[in-house]
Amino acid sequence: MQRLVEIRSYQLKRGIAAEFHAAVETTAVPMLREWGADVVAYGPSEHAPDTYYLIRAYVDLDDLNRTAPAQPALRAPPGVDGPWHRCSSRLAWDTGCSQTPS
Repeated sequence: MQRLVEIRSYQLKRGIAAEFHAAVETTAVPMLREWGADVVAYGPSEHAPDTYYLIRAYVDLDDLNRTAPAQPALRAPPGVDGPWHRCSSRLAWDTGCSQTPS
């Protein structure tokens, strides 16, 4: 069965990769899984020290559009203190794309 994958790429603030990874492992990933997200993989880049990735899988685009907005921390306004803020405050920027593998 093919699934839609969402690949998020994060450019971290310089020198905080280990701290960010700890926050993702203890806060973000458990929170995402609690909300039913299928977290496929995550971790620091092997070739760029201040880059990080997160891959989630969905049944299809409708599943992504239905479930991602239901994850409250991912739509919290900037500066709101909370579990995701402990991770997002360490980002210089992030980007993502979604694709069903062929």
